[in-house]
Amino acid sequence: MNALSVLNDTQRLALAALFAAGALIQLHALLLALERRSRSSPEVFREAAVLALQTQCFAAVAAVHTHITVPDAAFAALSPWLYASCAALAAGALLRRSSLDLSLLAVAAAALPCLAARPWYAASLAACGAFCAMRALLLCQKRLKERASGLTRASFAEALDALSDGVLFAAADGRPVLANSCVHSLCRALTGSPLRDGNAFWDAAASVGKAQSDGSLIVCLSERVWSLSRRLLSVDGRAFSEIFAADVTELDRTSRELERVNACLRERADALRETGANLAEIKREQELARLQSRIHDVAGHRVYLLQHYIERGGAEHLDELLPLISGLIDDLRADVTIPAARLLSDLQKSFAFVGIDLDVRGELPGDERAASALIKIVREAATNAARHANATKIDVSLERDGHETVMRVRDNGTAAAAELREGQGLKGMRERAAELGGTIEVELSPRFLLTVRLPSLEMS
Repeated sequence: MNALSVLNDTQRLALAALFAAGALIQLHALLLALERRSRSSPEVFREAAVLALQTQCFAAVAAVHTHITVPDAAFAALSPWLYASCAALAAGALLRRSSLDLSLLAVAAAALPCLAARPWYAASLAACGAFCAMRALLLCQKRLKERASGLTRASFAEALDALSDGVLFAAADGRPVLANSCVHSLCRALTGSPLRDGNAFWDAAASVGKAQSDGSLIVCLSERVWSLSRRLLSVDGRAFSEIFAADVTELDRTSRELERVNACLRERADALRETGANLAEIKREQELARLQSRIHDVAGHRVYLLQHYIERGGAEHLDELLPLISGLIDDLRADVTIPAARLLSDLQKSFAFVGIDLDVRGELPGDERAASALIKIVREAATNAARHANATKIDVSLERDGHETVMRVRDNGTAAAAELREGQGLKGMRERAAELGGTIEVELSPRFLLTVRLPSLEMS
């Protein structure tokens, strides 16, 4: 009589559940063994034998429970399979020759049909099921740790799927060998169907993308921009193609922004060049205006004195004209700064040379620029007085009025017209005074009076 028949229904169901759970765990262990790259044939054979043994033990317990009235007949039908499982396990133990395999073989012997009539058979069978289930559980934990810390086909596939870029390896005929989820999504977006042909996938991308000089493609899909490249590989004499799809949306956006900024910079550069050209033209015109004013002030003064001297019957000898001519050349030299004191001395000598008395009372400002500007204003005012009013005496007074230096210019010429028309000379005088923050006032009655005021200038 089979020892399992003396157990009650709950005990038999619990024993069947133990072997069923053990078989499921052992199946997982077998799959992990098949996944390992470094697996050996004896290891796979042994795990398959353990799974067969647990499955047959479950079937035996279930058969006895189902045919409780004739348990021996039901159990006898499974005896060949139980012996075959134990034989396979023994062969695996001999190939591996480890203490764990021998322990497993010793425990599995409790499932042999020849022991089914022993009173302790049910207990030993339960111990065998528990041992095999625990062993399978520990083996699964070990393999899972190895998978997490090592490179397996599954981990490699998981790593590829985690990439935000697409990777596809296809055979020469286009058959996909390895593709991550990103490529599958791209293929559905491009073709509307699952990925079945790598060559068709590339052709679909080429039909909507923009070819680049390096052979790659730029494809825009749903506000995302992808850069697809393809290259041929040879592995063990077999031809493969690798297609790599990189998400370049941010790079494309940055490139467009840079193009926009560069366009703005080019526009500003053009505007700056135009402004520079305008400034150069303005500067040239200003230089011409300064030169014109200088020629008017200096050359006009010298030429008038020379003309006046000749009209008076002077210049019988050339040597008498040299002071006027040499003074003109010195004054027109743009790179020579003539001190104010020398300007005043030359001015008084040049007027005295033609019989005009230029009397200057007071002291020039200590600031050289202000002093030079005042003397040049005096030169223009005195020349105008001699030319237009036939003046023979010009009086210049310099004094300090609070924080201002005041210069007044008078002459003994004929009375001025009722209305003054300002020409280049008076305009130049006003500009010289304005450059130093000063002003010029002109009075026509009772006699001509030119008043110049310059602020914050020290008297020398």
